[in-house]
Amino acid sequence: MIYRKVLIVHDSKVIRNLLKGYLLAELDDVQPMEAGSGKEAEELAKKQKIDVVLCGIYLRDYDGHELRTKIRSTPVNAETPVIIFTSTSSDQHIDELKAHGVIHTLLAPFSSSELREMINRVCDPRKSRKMQRYSIPGTKAVIHFDRENVEADVINLSIKSVFCEFKLTSTSSELLESTYLSLRFPEEYKNILIKDIFCKMLSIRTMSWAADNAPHTVRVVWLLEGLSQGQETLCSQVLDKVEIKNKKLAEL
Repeated sequence: MIYRKVLIVHDSKVIRNLLKGYLLAELDDVQPMEAGSGKEAEELAKKQKIDVVLCGIYLRDYDGHELRTKIRSTPVNAETPVIIFTSTSSDQHIDELKAHGVIHTLLAPFSSSELREMINRVCDPRKSRKMQRYSIPGTKAVIHFDRENVEADVINLSIKSVFCEFKLTSTSSELLESTYLSLRFPEEYKNILIKDIFCKMLSIRTMSWAADNAPHTVRVVWLLEGLSQGQETLCSQVLDKVEIKNKKLAEL
C-alpha cells in the first residue's frame, strides 16, 4: 500500500494530537507528520514529498497562507494541496484567503468525517494508484484483435496499464493498432470481468522465437485509455482487496 503523507502544522501539541487521531480513525492509508511551527514545516517540505498539508490560519511565525506559499515554492511540493482550517466563516475572511490562492478551507470545529472527506477530495487515493503496479496471480487478459481474441497471462497491472504475456498468433502490424481488451480476475476476486477496455500498446518484447524466426511469445504493456466510471469502479474494487490482503500479509 502507498501511504499518503499528511503534514499537520499547529502551535498546539493538543490540536496536533487531535487531528492525528482524526486521521488514523478515518483513514488507513495515511502517515501523519507533525510540525509545531511554520518554519519547521517549511524545512520538512524542502526535504521530502508531502501529499497534503493541514494547518491553522494563524501560526506563531507565519499565517497559513504564507506557509502555503513557502511550501509550494519548494520544487518537490509545488503542487501539494494545503488545507487551512479557521474558526472565522465570514465571507470577507474567506475571500481574503482566496485572494492569497487558498482554495481548500475547513471551518473549525469540524468532525473527523469532514476531515476525511476533505483529505480525499484534495488527494484522491485512486490517483496514486495510476502508477502503482499489482501482481494478481490467475488474472487473464483477453485481447480483442480484428480477426480473433487472444488470451494472455497478466504479469502485473495498474489502474492505467496492463503488462501481460501471450503467444503471438496475430500479425505484428495488428499489435501497433489501437484495440480492446477484457480483464478477468480469479475466483478469489469473484471472477470479476471488465469488458472491452480501450487500450493502446506502449511496448513489446519478444521472449521466444518460432522456427521460422518469427516472434512466438511476447510481453506487451497496454495503456488503458478512457476507462468508464463503471470499469474504473470494478478495477478499484479488486485493487482495494489486493491492498487489504497485502497489508495483512505484511503484518504477519
